Amino acid sequence: MDEHQAGMSRQVTKSNHFLQAGVACAALLLTLALAAVYLPLNGAYARGDFNPQASVRTPGDSAMVRIMTWNIRYDNPDDGVHAWQNRKEELLSFVVSQELDVFCIQEGLAGQVEFLKNGLHGFDVRGVGRDDGKEKGEYSAIYFKRMRFACHADGTFWLSTTPRMPGKGWDAALPRIVTWVRLYDSLTTSHLYVFNTHYDHQGVRARENSSHLVRRMIAEIAGESPFVLAGDFNSVETDSAYRILTAREGSPPPLFDALHRSATPHSGPSSTFTGFEMKEPDPGERIDYLFVSDSVRVKSHCTCMARRAAGYLSDHLPVRADIRLR
Repeated sequence: MDEHQAGMSRQVTKSNHFLQAGVACAALLLTLALAAVYLPLNGAYARGDFNPQASVRTPGDSAMVRIMTWNIRYDNPDDGVHAWQNRKEELLSFVVSQELDVFCIQEGLAGQVEFLKNGLHGFDVRGVGRDDGKEKGEYSAIYFKRMRFACHADGTFWLSTTPRMPGKGWDAALPRIVTWVRLYDSLTTSHLYVFNTHYDHQGVRARENSSHLVRRMIAEIAGESPFVLAGDFNSVETDSAYRILTAREGSPPPLFDALHRSATPHSGPSSTFTGFEMKEPDPGERIDYLFVSDSVRVKSHCTCMARRAAGYLSDHLPVRADIRLR
């Protein structure tokens, strides 16, 4: 091979190396782009604690309603590393990843409700503070996807002997409320009622009477329309407050625990209260629920392991269900 041919050979070899490097670089960029879409780079699910596939919607799911309830823990600066300011961005990122249609929160103060409203683009929100029916105290707020749902009615009632007025009921330590919305679903041209509550943590009689009141009020407000009741009930399945809600006898009609109505097996822990520290949830601590009317089918039910490096994103785990109206 003469000098000219050798030079040409070296140039071809160099060009091939550049071409190979360019292809490798393009492949890397494509991989990173796909990772950015399918695996958000903040929050625990980026580290494998949450399976992104569990939240993926398929084209055939258009009529399905995905709803989640979560006690997000009120904004308490004394929570230290777990204070709201230290976890709010990752919590919001987790919620966005769930591809929700309806999102119910408990314990949110006005600033937290507004933060989520601003971060959940395309969602509207309804709710009031439990202390005065305006902005004071914790909310049981309901967020819903604006492009899909129109809110035709909404309201709040108190868990007390005077449900139309702010105040505490029975032996409750604090005022407790139920916020509700009547949503018109543009995809199915039907209405769905969503109720959201947080029962008292101390008063046993208050929780029992709250369940009686909730059943009566749901029957009065929703009638025979399909509904979902979400919330933190501070009650396990063997407690009287839970049994009153789900009792088959008597009137109004009973509520059905979405976990037990799910067409597919429940996924995730059986408990929903964890505290912030990273540990396996203790058995027997399921106190957060989604209940449905008999006219609602439950496709799937999940307790999500919402984590970050410093611990759980709240002291409760979120509960999510995919539902269809019969």
